[in-house]
Amino acid sequence: GRALRQRGEGPVALVRDTRESGPEIMQAVLEGLGDAGLDGGVLPTAGLSAILEKGLAAYGVAITASHNPWHDNGLKVMGHGGRKLDDQDQAALEDEIAALMDCSTEPVSTERVDGERIWMEAVLAALPGGWGLHGVKVVLDAAHGAGWRVGPRLLRHLGAEVVEVGVNPDGRNINHGVGALHPEALSARVRSESAAVGIALDGDADRCVLVDAAGDVIDGDGLMLLLARPPGLVGTVMCNAALEPALAQRGISMVRTGVGDRQVAMKMQSLDWPVGGEPSGHV
Repeated sequence: GRALRQRGEGPVALVRDTRESGPEIMQAVLEGLGDAGLDGGVLPTAGLSAILEKGLAAYGVAITASHNPWHDNGLKVMGHGGRKLDDQDQAALEDEIAALMDCSTEPVSTERVDGERIWMEAVLAALPGGWGLHGVKVVLDAAHGAGWRVGPRLLRHLGAEVVEVGVNPDGRNINHGVGALHPEALSARVRSESAAVGIALDGDADRCVLVDAAGDVIDGDGLMLLLARPPGLVGTVMCNAALEPALAQRGISMVRTGVGDRQVAMKMQSLDWPVGGEPSGHV
C-alpha cells in the first residue's frame, strides 16, 4: 500500500474474495495507503478492472488466491485502465516494496465505492442491445467466492431463472468441492434441474467453466473457440492442439504465450487482438 501511495499517481482501489484472511490483509494495505484507498468490497477481479477503467483510481489491488484453498491468499496488482502490470513495472514495484518493509502505517481514511454496480454496468455495456436471458434456466456455481452475490444478481437482471450453488461463503469453504475446479457437481445439477446451461466460477470469479444442457463440461479451449474473433486469438502453450485448425476454418489466426493470464493479456495488447485465454477458463 505504501509503495503504491509513494508513486503519487492517485487513489488505489481494493477488492477481495471471501477468504477468512481477506479483511485483515485489506486493512494492512489500507494502512499503507492512508487516505488514498478506495474499498470496493467483495468483488470479482474483473470488477476491479471496471473500477480502474472508469478512472476512479490509478492502481488496483485484488486480495485473492484465486482457485487456491482458503488458507492461501495473495495480491493481484493492476495498473492504469485496469490492465495487468507488465514484467518491468511489476519488478519495479517489488523493489519499491522491498525498500519499504520497515515503514510505519498511517491513519486510515477509506472511501467506499459501489463495485458491484460498476461491474454490472460494465458487463451490460459489453452486451449487444436488447440481449437477455429471459426464459433461460441457469445453474450458477460461484465457488463460495467473490461472485457469490453479484453473479446471481447480474443473471437475474438479464432475466434468467437462476439456481444458485456455492453461494454460502464462510471464509474457509471457497473452492472446496465446488466451482471451476470441480464442475462435476454442477453437471449433475444442470441435468437434475433441466437447465439450459451451468456456469462455474473460481474463487475470485475471473475464470469460467461452462456446462451444457446435457451436463457435458466445456472448458476454456471450447469457450475460446466460441468467443474468438478475427484477426486472431491469443492462447498459451497449454491450449489443445485441435484449437488452431478449428480457428483456421473460421479464418482466425492463433498465437501462443507462456502460461498465465498476464502473459496472454500483454500479448493481446501488443497485437491489438480482441480475445485471449487459457484452458483453465481465464478469458
